[in-house]
Amino acid sequence: QKLETKVRQQTAEMQTSGEKYQQIVDNIGVGVAIIGPQMEIIRMNPHMRQWFPDVKPGAGFLCHQSFQNPPKESPCDNCPVLRTFAEGKSFENIIQVEGGIKNRYFRDTSFPLHDENGNVTSTILLVEDVTEKLVCERELRQVQKLESIGQLAAGIAHEINTPTQYIGDNTRFLQDSFKDLTAAFSAYDDLLQAVKTNTVTDTIVKNVSKCIEATDLPYLKEEIPRAIEQSLEGVQRVTEIVRAMRDFSHPGSDQKTMVDLNHAINNTITVARNEWRYVAKMELDLDPCLPEVLCRPGEMNQVLLNIIVNAAHAIANFLEQNKQSKGKISISTRRKDDTAVIQISDTGGGIPKAIQHRIFDPFFTTKGVGKGTGQGLAIAHNVITEKHGGNLRFETHPDKGTTFIIEMPLETAKE
Repeated sequence: QKLETKVRQQTAEMQTSGEKYQQIVDNIGVGVAIIGPQMEIIRMNPHMRQWFPDVKPGAGFLCHQSFQNPPKESPCDNCPVLRTFAEGKSFENIIQVEGGIKNRYFRDTSFPLHDENGNVTSTILLVEDVTEKLVCERELRQVQKLESIGQLAAGIAHEINTPTQYIGDNTRFLQDSFKDLTAAFSAYDDLLQAVKTNTVTDTIVKNVSKCIEATDLPYLKEEIPRAIEQSLEGVQRVTEIVRAMRDFSHPGSDQKTMVDLNHAINNTITVARNEWRYVAKMELDLDPCLPEVLCRPGEMNQVLLNIIVNAAHAIANFLEQNKQSKGKISISTRRKDDTAVIQISDTGGGIPKAIQHRIFDPFFTTKGVGKGTGQGLAIAHNVITEKHGGNLRFETHPDKGTTFIIEMPLETAKE
């Protein structure tokens, strides 16, 4: 009788506990579905039923045919449920769903359910609508990008102004020189006509001599080609700056494309030149055989800019405290197995140990008011790790500098 009473009590407690868990699942605010080994939908909570009212759990509906529009014949690429069944661990993926909930983005996270022998019998699929979150993240990245461009605008204007000035100076020199040459050409024409008519006089010859002396033809013969060459160099420099700015500020896209990281680095260095040129020398060691990487160009440019500008600021701060000459920023690229590796090193003061664990935290900054928002490295870390499945880390030494290491997977180029 005591045993029966205890069983009834435990049964009631289990029932109560089960009801509580069911209430939690029903009101959790995210979609919950249980998926079987054949990708069949076993159960769904009200949130999922609200999104997919035509799907009937337990009636043979398959995940990839029911949660996709149009239905797919096979599971989605990088399906977290399949990976959970295969490896027994949790996985996640972000997908876009069209149709009744058009242009909505969902984060699918799968968790394994095991039997008493440890075998995965089914998976719990958590589906979270992250559309607004992604929009906010995109807007935040765009704001940060516009902020960076705004901060660089004065420097870029200066970079363009310098070659423009000597283009203008050389053009005015050529204009004045042409006036002098016109007078010399006129004297030579008079001499030529006199020679043709055999009426050359001492006056004509003296006039030509005076024009040659006044014009200083030997000087112009040497300086005019040099002025033209310098002007063409200036035009080329302006073209490079404008091209780099255009490539850097190109609107971001959710679509990944193949990107030449070496080209992206050169563009970013050009755009940020006024930030580092006065405090550091730039050394490049870029692997010409580095394969292109599948990524979002705009976001990759932003990552490179954030780290390079931070390196320049770290060197400037260190030089100000130690009254030293210019520092050095070194950037290298190389391939390591199936990874493209970018290293950006500076000779600044390093990152204090007390704050190293906060470097990638949002809104954390050691810069003064108006110089930093604390978003640069946080966004860079999110872009590399979350958006591209890569890795961003750093190595730092007091009074010797810091190296940020970006690792981008090359296998994404095969997907």
